[in-house]
Amino acid sequence: MSGLSTSFLGDISSWSRKSSFSGSAIIVAFVLGHVVFSARYLKQKYGLDDNTSPRRDIADKGEEYMRKGRITREQGAPPQLNLLHRNQALHENSMEHFPLFASSVLFALMTGVSHINAFALAYLGIRAGYGASYLAIKDKKASVLRTAFWWSGNLVCFAMIVKGARRLVGVGRMWE
Repeated sequence: MSGLSTSFLGDISSWSRKSSFSGSAIIVAFVLGHVVFSARYLKQKYGLDDNTSPRRDIADKGEEYMRKGRITREQGAPPQLNLLHRNQALHENSMEHFPLFASSVLFALMTGVSHINAFALAYLGIRAGYGASYLAIKDKKASVLRTAFWWSGNLVCFAMIVKGARRLVGVGRMWE
């Protein structure tokens, strides 16, 4: 490897020792946001899924299906229209948040931050809590819990970035 890339990336052979889980956590976060939290499952189950315009299908068909009695807005089965909207928003937010997490982990790995696995596990747990709260909480006051999960996930990412930046400029031992 050239001198420039070696100095920037560090000793790549040491990454595996520091990243036994953190690299996999990026894949887990991707699957969590793009598969587990996908709105497609509920939309397909109730005939709302339109693969030609998947981001508009709830908006385009939701009210019509509710008027026809195929879904309800609030409590009841089949699932509520509001649940479908929350599921879609959860999925979109997870896709938007993924780059912050992935880049934070990679930056932390490249700069030799310690405890990356703990950060990654904390993030995944927080995002799982965020997802569950996003789907389950309908009350405006209780939704502050979802906001707390969201900010906690951000703070974990920010901590990895700050630790990496401190190591990069030579003051990295402060938080370690």
